[in-house]
Amino acid sequence: MVELLADGRVQVSTNWQDHGQGADMGLLATSHEALRPMGIKPDQIKLVMNDMNLAPAGGPAGGSRSQLVVGNSAVNGCEQLVNALKKDDGTYLTYDEAVAKGIPLKYVGQWSTAADNCTACDEKGQGKPFATYMYGIFLAEVEVDTKTGKVQVVNMTLAADVGEIINQTVLDGQIYGGLAKV
Repeated sequence: MVELLADGRVQVSTNWQDHGQGADMGLLATSHEALRPMGIKPDQIKLVMNDMNLAPAGGPAGGSRSQLVVGNSAVNGCEQLVNALKKDDGTYLTYDEAVAKGIPLKYVGQWSTAADNCTACDEKGQGKPFATYMYGIFLAEVEVDTKTGKVQVVNMTLAADVGEIINQTVLDGQIYGGLAKV
């Protein structure tokens, strides 16, 4: 949910579970990029996260789903606001101007992806509850002691299709986290 506030800030609200992946930075950076046409700076964006009384549900978090689905929903909401406030001369309505013209100030962003290969989990928790949201290739270089069977990882390489990089530090955290799980 994206809303222009009376003080000129934009409030972006969602329930995006953060498991340490940087949901706040992901939402802030993604929203900021979509609000740039209006000249909104990061410190003019108020995030309201993880309060079901104030923000819409973001769905489950897993496999970079939130950045893709919730992030694109935030972009959609921001784009609705930007388009609603754009004047013919390319500038944007202020809060007071929008109120005077009866233009809505709050928009609900939506975005979805096909999930044809998803299945419900069975009683043992096995299944495919999530679609694939990021593509990459992992390459493990290992040494194997053929006498003992002991394996040692020498090097790990990951090539990933991450899209446009907005925040290198958050991206690095996601990449290193993905490598650590392998």
